[in-house]
Amino acid sequence: PEISSQGEFRIGALRTPGLLDYLGDARPFTSATGTMDLAGTYRVRLAEQLELDVELPKIEIKDLSLLARAASEPWVLLPSVVVTGVAAAMPAQTVKVDKVAVDALTAQAWLDPDGSVNLERLFDAPAPIESPSPPPPEERPWTVAVGGIEVTNAAIDFEDRAIAPVTKFRFAPVNLRLSEASLDLSRPLPITLDAVINDHASFTASGSLTPEPLAAALDVKLAKARMTILQPYVLPLADLTITGGELDVAGHVGLAPPENDGPELR
Repeated sequence: PEISSQGEFRIGALRTPGLLDYLGDARPFTSATGTMDLAGTYRVRLAEQLELDVELPKIEIKDLSLLARAASEPWVLLPSVVVTGVAAAMPAQTVKVDKVAVDALTAQAWLDPDGSVNLERLFDAPAPIESPSPPPPEERPWTVAVGGIEVTNAAIDFEDRAIAPVTKFRFAPVNLRLSEASLDLSRPLPITLDAVINDHASFTASGSLTPEPLAAALDVKLAKARMTILQPYVLPLADLTITGGELDVAGHVGLAPPENDGPELR
């Protein structure tokens, strides 16, 4: 005997906070707001094994907020996220995505005195739960391929709390493009980035970025940066006051993981 079905489906105004609740402790962050609209087609067949193919031409997420577990206010707001060209298949365990587009993202970020950035805590893996029972047998791993990730018109407010007085930076607008993303974090990703810093300095970068271990090879350019932005970093080294001037820098930056702790900047 065989059971099979195929057809279309549509889900509207699905609340993302409730959806995240189903993940339980597996998720490192929470959400206070957000809705999701999606529609697609499916084909399912149940015989000796489950076969499932799902295609989602477009997924729209609106007004999504992200909070770390211990935070009282959201650190990241995403007014619009559009995911196009999603295709998932079982038992092949594959997911393909044509593009992820994020528009008008806003974020509150800061560098703590210990050198950590608060946004890192949004992705902290939860502590494993000890269980006396033997682990379940390993299943075939999923593979995920994303053709492109595009962030446009983002605004990031950043504070350097590792120095006194606290120095504030605003990056807006920020435009970021990544391509050929996957679950293989050791694979270099082509990247381009452009941003305006504190409403006057322009910054661009292009090259490759490797998430794990963190590494990068980038051509960078900084133009029309006011020298006064460096004043908090000069004071610990010299009794010097910067009253004016502009800074232009262009070159290559390499970030390589050394054998010991932490990345190495070259």
